[in-house]
Amino acid sequence: MGCPPNNSKSDRYHMWRNIHLFLQIERLQTNDYDCGLWVLASVAAVLQGHDATGLMESEMLVFRCYLRSCVLSIPVV
Repeated sequence: MGCPPNNSKSDRYHMWRNIHLFLQIERLQTNDYDCGLWVLASVAAVLQGHDATGLMESEMLVFRCYLRSCVLSIPVV
């Protein structure tokens, strides 16, 4: 599972802004390996002032790539 090559700051900004598009109260995760991603997505939504994330399970790869690009953009000291 590779990430798309274009992870510009603009792409990351739009992903961050759209992480909370709607309130979801039903379970969305059906696998046993994206637990941490769901927690991080929920934390990101709460930090933006929302109750829950609006991401769907099909968007977890995109969110994983978003987080990866954020981590890789941190300067190494």
